[in-house]
Parts: sequence; structure tokens; C-alpha cells
Amino acid sequence: EDRLPRLDTTEHNRTQRPAPPGTMSTRVPGSSNNRTPTHERAESRAMDGSPTRKRQPSQPSPSKPSKGRQHHAWERRMWMGSKRKGEDTVRIMSYNLLADGLMKTHRMNLYPELPGHLLEWKERIKKIVKEIDTWKPDVINMQEVDRFEEIESKLHEFGYQGCFLCRTGDKKDGCATFWNTRKIKPVRKQFLRFRKEGLNDNVAILTVLEIKSSKKTLVNGNVHVLFNPQRGEVKLGQLVYLFKTLHKLQIESKADGVVITGDFNLGPGSPLYEFILQGKLDCVMHNRRHMSGQVVGQQKANGMISQCEDKGEALGMERNTSRSSMSSSSLSSPNNNGGSNASTQLGWDKERLQVAVGEATSCGETVAVHSLQLKSAYAVCSGEPAYTSLHNRFIGTLDYIFHTGRLVPRRVLAVPALNQLGQSHTQKPMLPSKYFPSDHISLVAEFAIVEKEVSRTSESNE
Repeated sequence: EDRLPRLDTTEHNRTQRPAPPGTMSTRVPGSSNNRTPTHERAESRAMDGSPTRKRQPSQPSPSKPSKGRQHHAWERRMWMGSKRKGEDTVRIMSYNLLADGLMKTHRMNLYPELPGHLLEWKERIKKIVKEIDTWKPDVINMQEVDRFEEIESKLHEFGYQGCFLCRTGDKKDGCATFWNTRKIKPVRKQFLRFRKEGLNDNVAILTVLEIKSSKKTLVNGNVHVLFNPQRGEVKLGQLVYLFKTLHKLQIESKADGVVITGDFNLGPGSPLYEFILQGKLDCVMHNRRHMSGQVVGQQKANGMISQCEDKGEALGMERNTSRSSMSSSSLSSPNNNGGSNASTQLGWDKERLQVAVGEATSCGETVAVHSLQLKSAYAVCSGEPAYTSLHNRFIGTLDYIFHTGRLVPRRVLAVPALNQLGQSHTQKPMLPSKYFPSDHISLVAEFAIVEKEVSRTSESNE
């Protein structure tokens, strides 16, 4: 049954961008607390997950490159939080790669001042692979992948196996999930095509993964939510369907926890962000067109870049809620008047509510719910990043790593400060740059799987 009404159907063209086709395949190779975080210099580690060398805790400032070796800017990113000695952990990366075909389609609008060599795929893929090899995640969740076979071939050399799901319709990019076969064993895969639920052409990959050393399992989700800021009902509908499927998969697989990462196309503090963390949202209390808290436009981007620079945050981490409040509270207005007139003014009607909420619940036909009790790894360890995406018309946080169950985040990799992005030959900070090959920054979180499920309150004090 098609739940998507034929109303306001033009999708914004930014994040969903076309290129050479990919096919599904697999290949087997040979909100933030107030706690003061512990800063550690991030270290490379062996492919089996053990550190190659110990690093003493240090202040969060870049170190000078050692003689005889060129250090890349991404190697100077800081760990926020602390890993416990002898504890078995799983390291998960989320990375929107900027699909080559989408870059070409939107180059004049989103990257007009960038020189060609920063945008060429043959140069960007080299940096992507080097970055992955530096941090050596056990699981990699990628979005905007349109050259899967090439990426798969390169990562195969480092011990990764993966799968790919292309977006539906005429789209040529999609999501890809990779796991390190030395540490991770795939148990089950499930592909979600939101079009089957009448929720646009976006997709998600769900995998049940077993950690070989401990036999513990986790459900791993990889999603790219619809970009269009005005289609709040579709964004919410995708999240409701995704979380419902994840919860069912967790129960069926008896997994120790769930982690869901990706490009969610929503801002911290927005109504949709609060829905993820709180598990409940009354749609008619918010403007349908402003539920994601996205602020798009060149003037907005320039202003937000100035705000980030004025903060002078060496790690690019958000230290207060001012930006979150700006992106959400100013865009959403409660329905204090009651009745259908106020709902209509906020962009809601019966069809759109059905798209957003899905099946009716005991909370009412206007209330969306989920049961996962999710937390944000970055919010727990340090605070949501000040930004995860940057181009000519936008800067802000769109990417997240959420978790639940017995998964406890020990540390996260801070995003670089704007002055650490490297030369982009523009008058203002811009992505892609000399050091960072996408218009998104990769997120990395390291989790321990504890014996007892941890509550929201006790986790922040772990």
C-alpha cells in the first residue's frame, strides 16, 4: 500500500545525487552531559583491534609531525572519552562519502570555488582508504556510495567484506556496510527499501554481527534519511519504520545491543532528534516543514561558519545548546490553539499524519513512537559535533551514531576544527579539502558490550 500522498512531492536535490550504477554483492576475503571528558591522542591500531603503541593522555591540541613521516590532518583528530585497559571493544565508523555522480551533478551549486583536483574521484578514494586504514574500524557504514565494486576491491586488501544496497527508482547511489572479517562474523542481513512503504527511494542496511572473540552480537543499522527539509512527514515515517524493524530484529536475534548510524539529515535539538532520543513525538505540535531543524542557504552557511569560528573550539565539539536551540525552537511552534485549523497551518492533514505515524498506536493518530530507547554516542562522551557536513550552502550536524542495549560508548573521535580542514583554495573553510575527501566528516565511536543493560542515567556516569 502506497502511504505517500501525491502532495508536495518534489524532493530537494542536494543529498540524493545520481552516478554509475552499483549492484548488491558480497565478497569473502583472506544530548551531551556536563562531564569533563578525558582527551586522548587518537592512535592507530592493528587490524586485530589491539593498539600498536600506547599514548599518554594529552591536551586536545595537534601534535607536531614526527620527522621522516608525513602526518595527515585526520590523524590529529582527538579521542573524547577513555578506553578501559583490557576491555574488549568494537569500533564503528559512519561515513557519507559524497557520491561521485552526485558531486558532478551539484558541483556548480555546492562546490563552485573548489579546484578540480579536490573533487576528482581517483584522488578522493585514495584519501578515503587512507583514512579508513588509519582508524581501522571494525564496522564501516557508508552512505552515498556509487562505486561499490571499486571500494570493495580496495578494502578487501585490508581484510574487509561488505554488501551494498542501491537506492530505488533511477538513483545510482546507496548504502554500503563493511566489516573486518578478522574480528566480525556476519550472521544475518536485511535490506530496507522505504519505497515499499510509500516513503521515497531511500534505503537502509541492517546486519546482525557477531564479535568472534566474545561471541557477543549486535544489530548494526546503516541509513541515509531523506534530505528534503520540507518533507518532515516522510523523514519521520522513515525513522518510525526503521526503528520498528530494528527492534524486531534485535528481539529475533537476541542481540546484546543495537547501533544505528548514518546521515539522518536532521539537526541536534530538532523535533526529529528529540523523537529519536525520547521515543515519542506529537506531530501536530510542530511545523511539518521544519521538523528536521535544517538551515539551508548560502547566507545561512556563511553565518554559521562565522559562529563556529568565533567559538574557537579546537575540537569542533558543541559545548552548549545554543546552536541546537537556534535550529529547532525558532522553526517549530506548538499547537496551543487546538483543533484542525492550527494543524493545517502547521502543514498537517490526515494523509500526511498517516505517512508520519504509520500504524495507529494507543498514543493517538497524531503521535509517532518507537521502543528502542536510543542514546547518542557523541552526546554521551562529549557532546554532538558542531558540524559534520560543510559545503557552499550548508554547515551543520547531520550524521550520528545512536545505540541502545548493553552497548556503552567509551570514546568518540572528535571532528576537526575548521582551521584543520586543510587548504581548499577558497576564502572560507570548505569541504572537500586537501585532507578531507568528502563534504561530510567521518564519525567513529568505540563501544564496550557490558554484561548488564545500562540505563540512560547510569551510562553517563560510567
